Amino acid sequence: MDHHPSLVRPFIPDPFVGYGTFVAHAAIVVFAMALGALTIAAAEAYLLGSQSLSAIEVAQMLAASN
Repeated sequence: MDHHPSLVRPFIPDPFVGYGTFVAHAAIVVFAMALGALTIAAAEAYLLGSQSLSAIEVAQMLAASN
């Protein structure tokens, strides 16, 4: 299909519609990232449970072993 250049108009998006779409997509991405971070943190807390050690406890254990 051969188009004559003068008959083909370039697509020029409406700037307000484009901005609104960008804001909506950015909000969805931020929400998804926050949800993912919270999910990973919850999974880590569940898997580690009470067996996790704080940095102070690790330092005390290392100092006691020397």
